Amino acid sequence: MSKTAKQKREEYRDRQIELLGIDGWRKQLCEKHLQYLKRKFDKFIEMYGGKCACCGESEPGFLTLEHKNGTGGDIRKSKNTNNNQGEYIEACKEYRPDKYEILCYNCNLAKRRLGYCPHTKK
Repeated sequence: MSKTAKQKREEYRDRQIELLGIDGWRKQLCEKHLQYLKRKFDKFIEMYGGKCACCGESEPGFLTLEHKNGTGGDIRKSKNTNNNQGEYIEACKEYRPDKYEILCYNCNLAKRRLGYCPHTKK
């Protein structure tokens, strides 16, 4: 009888736990997940122009995803999460400039607190 993909994954996981111990396996899994998320973030930055749509900041460490229609908080509440990891993945599946844009953290926070970014008032 042929093994299912799920059975193969479970066997692989069990072998890894046996070899690395549970803590080593978890650490390896976390590292792989972080690498995956970094690739998705980098792809998002590349797809959506590589700089803040408001001020032009291009340092990736300062950039973040912005929901143009202001629904980011509602989405996180409905998914019971406080991060955008899933949103970066979603934004990379299909290019949606009508829905997402890149803002730096300063512009994003100002937009949330003031309703506009001070860069646009100049």
